[in-house]
Amino acid sequence: MRRPRGFTLAEVMVVMAIIGVLCGLMSGVMSRTYGASAKSVSGQLVSTMSLARLRAAATRRIHRVVVQPRQLSIWQAATSGLATPIDWQQVQVVKIPSGVVVWNAQAGALVSPGATPTQSAALAYPIEFRPDGQATASTVFVTDKAQSSFYRVLVYHASGGSYARNSW
Repeated sequence: MRRPRGFTLAEVMVVMAIIGVLCGLMSGVMSRTYGASAKSVSGQLVSTMSLARLRAAATRRIHRVVVQPRQLSIWQAATSGLATPIDWQQVQVVKIPSGVVVWNAQAGALVSPGATPTQSAALAYPIEFRPDGQATASTVFVTDKAQSSFYRVLVYHASGGSYARNSW
């Protein structure tokens, strides 16, 4: 006697339940933005500033990092030397992940915590790095979308060095 072909209703329901659980797990994983923390982005900002500083010294051209809420762009002067640049050439663009916000930027390296910057949606703050090692002293404020962690990136004038610090 032959057995009937096919699947029983119980087998089909078990497979459907397993697929439903896997879809539920994957939708939770896919909605997160991995690597998009204020700490990692502030580290990325420091790396980008260090790259601009090193490029300025190596090429003997003024480099400008333009900080915007969703991206950083590195520009280099078309001419070498310390003269005020007239033309700029774009070198690199660094996108900022969607889970993090560049809140604001301001002149001066704020080494002590306690600042309360306002959010600037139209931010386009230039930081210049000169071939002699100097830079525009600046502070860039970074937070996540939930505003649960706050970091500031400091750029020092005399050395052009940049550092990330916890809290504003």
